[in-house]
Amino acid sequence: MIPQSALGADLGCRVIEVDKRWILSFAAGIGSAAPIYLDDARPGGIVAPATFTVALEWPTLMSTAYLGAIGRDETSAFDDLVHGFQDSRFHRPIRPGDRLAVSGRIVGVQQTRAGTLVTTRIATVDAADGAPVAEGWFGALYRGVETDGPGGCVAELPALRAERGVPHAITRQTIGIPRGQAHIYTECARIWNPLHTERAFALAAGLPDIILHGTCTWAMALQRLIDRHRADRPMPLLRAATRFTRMVIPGTTVVLEHAPPDRDGFIAFAVQNDAAEIALGHALAVLA
Repeated sequence: MIPQSALGADLGCRVIEVDKRWILSFAAGIGSAAPIYLDDARPGGIVAPATFTVALEWPTLMSTAYLGAIGRDETSAFDDLVHGFQDSRFHRPIRPGDRLAVSGRIVGVQQTRAGTLVTTRIATVDAADGAPVAEGWFGALYRGVETDGPGGCVAELPALRAERGVPHAITRQTIGIPRGQAHIYTECARIWNPLHTERAFALAAGLPDIILHGTCTWAMALQRLIDRHRADRPMPLLRAATRFTRMVIPGTTVVLEHAPPDRDGFIAFAVQNDAAEIALGHALAVLA
């Protein structure tokens, strides 16, 4: 049971220092070979891939404050948990040496047919001057779990695209997912959930196999869009969002489908898994 009292819970603030090693490994962990992420000898140095922000946000979702608010602890943190959606806004590039203050608040507790969706808004700012760096909306779906009240929101939740797939002319690109990809991403992003790396745990949870992190599929797909439209730019995106609708099994391939950007830099995209199911649906990216 997810308590209604979680709604509005303040999850505190933590200061995170971003080091070069973390940025380098994250970039490698999503399969990027771009010098702007991997060559620290280049003029101007390196920046983090845009999707690195999810690595900064994860500790908030595993914090004592978050788990206590939803009535869980370290032993039950991952029970019935899947990532429902992610919506990220980017304000400036992240570089080695940055000291960032990351704070969170639970802004939604909603009963759905699949379970209870808990939405957390996470703000990342410069620890020195409070200047905005990124904002993330993390939808955590607790499958088959009910809430003890009518549900609600204390903030307006962001809207994704209405269409699940891509409605107009598309480009298709196949992306291979190595069998060890979930293990690599776990360590490089520092995002651990046993559903992604421990097959016994995944089977016990009713899954057919370990599944790839939704944010890894998302980051790998977005990096292809960045390489195509904003390669080598420190600030390639203003926004990226998706709903995680189906599983991706490591050791398979996925297909990225996307429309060309419109005049405002808006790109509609989707990712299909190897069963031709849409794994990333209602997805969008906005180029900077």
